[in-house]
Amino acid sequence: NRALLPIRATARTAADINETDQTRRLDSTTAEVELQPLTHTFNAMLDRIEGAFQRQRQFTADAAHELRTPLSIMQTGLDVTLSQQRSANEYCAALTAVQEEVGRLSQLTNTLLMLARADSRELPLARDTVNIAALLNAVADQFGSSAEDKHITLERQIAPNLLVQGDEDRLIQVALNLLDNAVKFMGEQPNPQIEIGCAGEENGLPIFFVRDNGIGIPQELQGRIFGLF
Repeated sequence: NRALLPIRATARTAADINETDQTRRLDSTTAEVELQPLTHTFNAMLDRIEGAFQRQRQFTADAAHELRTPLSIMQTGLDVTLSQQRSANEYCAALTAVQEEVGRLSQLTNTLLMLARADSRELPLARDTVNIAALLNAVADQFGSSAEDKHITLERQIAPNLLVQGDEDRLIQVALNLLDNAVKFMGEQPNPQIEIGCAGEENGLPIFFVRDNGIGIPQELQGRIFGLF
């Protein structure tokens, strides 16, 4: 009975830990020597569980924040339109605005579903032969006009006919995100430039990149660049 007392105490402490109090941990300093490895393992598991709950809460908060803006725009537009009698053209303009926001909501919802599936490792990835050079040229073409409007020089250093085995849609998404951020966060630079390129590596695998001379990412935030949203 005396030998099992530490195990019972550990079990009671573990039973008191729930989703509303995830900060508690088992005290490994007072545990018997034989129980310390088990205590460390259990605490490490609790750390992972707490991190998962925190990511889930953050995802929910971020998703709600993203959804709030288009919903508020639609609500305000409808309230203003219905506040008095309007002409047919005014009703048509209001419906067009709502249609645009519905399209944005649909795209955002699809993105949220994709993020949720990716976070749970349920996002299927294709393994097709993709011409990464042609893909990057097509993506760069899409941003030509927006870069020109902001007087940004968009340069290409794309080696031809580089092939990879991968998911073309996801690769396009990565390239689009990188270029979109480069254009969006250029800031007021004297000679704004963005370079998109790809080249072969010694091991035979191509690498593609986006470089810019914009405002950059502060050092204290660089650890979060792969976080959701």
